[in-house]
Amino acid sequence: MSEIYKQVAIEFTVHSIEPIRKYNDPSNPDDWLDIAKAKDFIEADEMMSTHYNTGGVEIYFVREIEGTTTGFNYSPNSRAAGLVIEAGINSRTISHELGHTSGLKDIYEKTSDDLDNPIATLDDSLVKEQWLPYDWNNGPPPAYYKIDLKQKELLKRLIMYGYTDEQKSDLSFGKVYGWNTSYVEGFIKTGLLDLGKREPHHW
Repeated sequence: MSEIYKQVAIEFTVHSIEPIRKYNDPSNPDDWLDIAKAKDFIEADEMMSTHYNTGGVEIYFVREIEGTTTGFNYSPNSRAAGLVIEAGINSRTISHELGHTSGLKDIYEKTSDDLDNPIATLDDSLVKEQWLPYDWNNGPPPAYYKIDLKQKELLKRLIMYGYTDEQKSDLSFGKVYGWNTSYVEGFIKTGLLDLGKREPHHW
């Protein structure tokens, strides 16, 4: 995780680790280990409300999150702020969610959670300066990008790419062209110039 954020000179340290239980009730040791979707993830809201005003970012590791989500960031200006991370995920998911705490946004190349049947997708255009103006270096050799690299494949390299992908690890210098969470096409905050908080902390 720290290796990824070295790209933008940010380092994370662990302050403390502690187990938590719902209502501190030893008779229910599995409470909050499995987070259900019910009532808009109310269990996650309850769990994340146990720690606040810590001066840092609270990360809650659970056994399972119902559905396809493996981690999410919740950042209202309230005690319920925090990250929830499912067991077994890799550092890319944690790094992605930490990006949200610093003001970065999801970027997509497809407009549907169903990757096999997207409503729309970026075309097969190659990367070009107009779509990544702050990161362009494809002039005379040695160029940074392969001449056959497509924009929709480049997005999968970004740590803020919204779907799971083993190759994502890059933080761009500035905004990059793609689809946002609402599946609106445009420039998305995915990099150094877009960091709203270099020392992120929850309420």
